[in-house]
Amino acid sequence: MDQGKQEKRLVTNTLILLIGTLFSSVFSFFIVPFYSRWLSASDYGIYDLFVTYVSLLQPVLTLSCGEACFRFLLERREEQEKNSTIGQTFVISIIGLMVGSVVVVFLFVFGKQSYLLPFVCLLFTSTMFVQCGYIARGLRKPAVYTMANIIYLLSMAASVTIMVYFMNMGAAGILFGSSIGYCCGSLYAISSCGIWKSLYRFRLETNIVKGLVAYSIPLIPNTISWWIVGVSDRSLVSLFLGPAVNGVYAIASKVPSLCTTMFGVFHMSWQESASDAINDNERSIYFNRVFNRIVPLCLCLCMCVLSVNRYMYRFIWDEKYIDGYYHVPILITAAIFSFLAQFLGGVLVALKKTKINGTTTVAAACINVVFNFMLIRIIGLYAASMSTLASYFILFFIRAILIRKDFRIKVNKRVPVMLLMYTAVICSQFSTSEMVGAVTVVFSIAVTLLLNKNIIDGLFCKILKRR
Repeated sequence: MDQGKQEKRLVTNTLILLIGTLFSSVFSFFIVPFYSRWLSASDYGIYDLFVTYVSLLQPVLTLSCGEACFRFLLERREEQEKNSTIGQTFVISIIGLMVGSVVVVFLFVFGKQSYLLPFVCLLFTSTMFVQCGYIARGLRKPAVYTMANIIYLLSMAASVTIMVYFMNMGAAGILFGSSIGYCCGSLYAISSCGIWKSLYRFRLETNIVKGLVAYSIPLIPNTISWWIVGVSDRSLVSLFLGPAVNGVYAIASKVPSLCTTMFGVFHMSWQESASDAINDNERSIYFNRVFNRIVPLCLCLCMCVLSVNRYMYRFIWDEKYIDGYYHVPILITAAIFSFLAQFLGGVLVALKKTKINGTTTVAAACINVVFNFMLIRIIGLYAASMSTLASYFILFFIRAILIRKDFRIKVNKRVPVMLLMYTAVICSQFSTSEMVGAVTVVFSIAVTLLLNKNIIDGLFCKILKRR
């Protein structure tokens, strides 16, 4: 495929996924406060805990075959091959869920049995929804993926409102309501992508199953390790420093999450684009061109978010969270290295080197936990933010070394200049001057608009064409 067309597809897919992500973020921002108000602290805590458990169980029970299906579908040209790949994926997932359900039933015998059915429903429906999302992306239908997410959110909100607010079902209500939302989103994806045809014509093909499993199994520790990196900090902070300090850290993490959400959208599009270009003789040229265009944009986005950090702590967050102010620059920098590591991860997925992808993430997770344990009694909360930064930096560094035979990063002049500008914005965070704060905001916005004018113009053109 022509590299110009590849870049256009990358921009288009990113824009489509961005629309869904922005809708999800804004919608969640307004609806979550209602849920936390309708539910008791205990019920909301149970819901949050169950969602965490489900996110951990999914890759284990399904052998991460959804990601394998996504990667293999990008290469399939014949309709029969696509149908067979989808069918084997669903069978692997269903068998895994059935085995997992037996284990869950056994565990709930010793726990809160009243939540057994809601939890199993959430596990089944959310897993099917995730698999449908991978299939939609693998079939190159990002609009279906985005619309399925929107349908899920709207139907989930309506169901939860009825079950929690009107029927007063508590934690069980939000679990069942979420399950209904996942069902609606999955049914839309199944209908729009014609997945039902693959299931109707299904027959077991062991060679395809072996290929999917061989690709996906190394992804399981990778996914679990990302889960550990995301959850371990808060768990250790709560254990050693107390829940109040964990609240400070949670608020400090809100600002960087704005960046990671946007980076996640690009990452989904990049996996497809990198896989398309992997057999191109000039793939390294394409990868470097994308790298040198997206990294300055990434740094500009982080500069803009960081420049308004002082105003968020002054006007949005309560004064009791002020101790987290200086953790934000560290966590945003960590988000940048996380993005760079995921960029290389997309190349590794395209190369089908999932073992390297998995082992490097496991190493990063171990580093995160070890650094936390070693430093948390010495430097307190900074152990959490610094260990996150260290783990993502080392993850990027290791992947850059291991991948250099297939792809060697060549940085253009714009990237070092942007790094200096980003460093200047970090330094401005230590100034209490109102003038410095205002100048930093204007400077960050101006740099973003000037250096990324072509990308911004392209996005607006895409939006206007769709109207």
